[in-house]
Amino acid sequence: MKHYRVDKMLKSVCMEEPREGKDITIVPSDEAHFTVRLDIVVSDQFFGWILALGDGAKVLGPNDVVERMKEVVKKAYERYW
Repeated sequence: MKHYRVDKMLKSVCMEEPREGKDITIVPSDEAHFTVRLDIVVSDQFFGWILALGDGAKVLGPNDVVERMKEVVKKAYERYW
């Protein structure tokens, strides 16, 4: 199960986009965010989808996926800076 937090403005995008996942659960986490829980294949496409949400999404777990997300962001950063 993967967890990530998304700004409420992006909720409609989240409902349309997770094509690899199923059994999605969306739970409000505060007035401005919600947490999405779903089983998904962790792939380059998954990380690309998260990155496409910009600073409106954050992978919360599991830890190995968070670490892979950090590595993807680090490599992208190093490519341009």
